[in-house]
Amino acid sequence: MITVSIRTTTFCQYNCSHCFIPKKIRQDKTILSLKTFNKIIDLLIRAIDQSKSNELRLLWTGGEPLHMPASYYFKLGNLLDQRLKECQMKNI
Repeated sequence: MITVSIRTTTFCQYNCSHCFIPKKIRQDKTILSLKTFNKIIDLLIRAIDQSKSNELRLLWTGGEPLHMPASYYFKLGNLLDQRLKECQMKNI
């Protein structure tokens, strides 16, 4: 199994005592773009191919994940599904 943690954002409006992200970075509202996520998928496809694993676990991490709407995560998930299905059709 391949396990990958993906940080979608570092933004968070809370000040949890256990947070490891410095306050200055938590104020940055930048989010993971689809272009960058596509590059991550390229790396995942190579890793899956090299490991011959058929299991992938994604852990969404970062700041406050609910800062983005659910539709954002659906877009990422749909893009990942589409790309992985393309690889299966090509027997990669």
